[in-house]
Amino acid sequence: MRRIAGSGSIDQLTSGRFRVRMTFADGTRKNLGPFTTRDEAERILDAALAEVAEADVAPTGAATLLTWGATWLDRRETSGVHRAIVSERSTWKNHVATAPFASWPLADITRREVRHWVEALSRKKALAPAAWKAGAPSKTTRTLSRQSVLHALNLLRRCLADAIDDERLQGDNPAKDVRVPQRPTTVEGWTYLTAAEIHRVLTDEKIPVAARQLYAVAIYTGLRQGELWGLGWADVHLDGPQPHVVVRYSHRGPTKSGKIRHVPLLGPAREALLQWKDQCPKSLGSLVFPTVTGCRRRKSDDAGWRDRHLTRVVIEPGHKTLAGITRRVRFHDLRHTCASHLVMGTWGRVWRIEEICALLGHSDIGVTQRYAHLSPDHLHKAAAETVLAAPPRRSHEGHEPKNQGLEMGENSFVFASERATGIEPATFSLGS
Repeated sequence: MRRIAGSGSIDQLTSGRFRVRMTFADGTRKNLGPFTTRDEAERILDAALAEVAEADVAPTGAATLLTWGATWLDRRETSGVHRAIVSERSTWKNHVATAPFASWPLADITRREVRHWVEALSRKKALAPAAWKAGAPSKTTRTLSRQSVLHALNLLRRCLADAIDDERLQGDNPAKDVRVPQRPTTVEGWTYLTAAEIHRVLTDEKIPVAARQLYAVAIYTGLRQGELWGLGWADVHLDGPQPHVVVRYSHRGPTKSGKIRHVPLLGPAREALLQWKDQCPKSLGSLVFPTVTGCRRRKSDDAGWRDRHLTRVVIEPGHKTLAGITRRVRFHDLRHTCASHLVMGTWGRVWRIEEICALLGHSDIGVTQRYAHLSPDHLHKAAAETVLAAPPRRSHEGHEPKNQGLEMGENSFVFASERATGIEPATFSLGS
């Protein structure tokens, strides 16, 4: 059972014994113990509290992580600046508020404890979506994704940083230098559509025309899902020498970066919007992509892209599957598709990373570089266009060949240019 703030704390040590901690108004802390049982620790703590009360020396009443976190989240919500407060509250409730140090005073939280918490989160079982189950969400066999652990750690880090700014915590942020290790994997975390897959998605008659027009805009603009759902016709400029859209919303709030950006419309995106404008349902705020009833789409809405699990065994195929794409491709991967094809030059001119960064609205170019992976086909094409000269052969007299290119041995090769410099050349074995 958790004790209220200011009434001390009892921690179980790795040895199995129990330690009593008390923090006073001047910031000093007193450790008592260790004790063999929790009951013994409780008795000692109660006696210590009675003693300080008799001496008129009150405990600090310092905020614990739970009490400060509640105040901090309320402050973030009322500020109106933070766009993901609902998601933050969910992460806090499920992962941060359940941390072993959640009931501790802020000053008692150490980097070591935060690191152990992150390690435990990485092993925590994920919950299955309620829509896939008959009853309440249940645990799955997979663990939390690395991204979920990162979200929880970043939330704790910001909370403690603001506690320092608010002078509720002295010294360094114990979560500042804690890192979530990369997980080895044989599966790509995200992907994108190939040129042939894009063609199938935009032309397959099994997919409704309205959905195909939406996907064309998503693919050829690189807008985030929330930015598409928050886009209004007042910000769509289809005429003039520079057709573009002004991205200022994500769902109901500002964009992820908090900045407004102007996104030029490539031909297919402009054509899709021209065709869709006359068919678009009327909606409050003149949304470009409302629901069929004219409402704003929810965050979970992907316009029918993914398969729907109606029951455990009945699956309604989504538009991705109808287009013959059986591998894992999310709606968000349409944004990755835009970046990847721009950097490869599939649609004409090869875009620089800096240009793609501005188009996608990234705050840092390093984020863009993660999106702009080259496709295997593009690499094979580059390899095919790389012409290597035929390897030279030694003369029967044993003289060095005039061609200072690649020298081949029976089972290995070396660069002859390295031999000419007097440097011992590197030899690469081709097998025995």
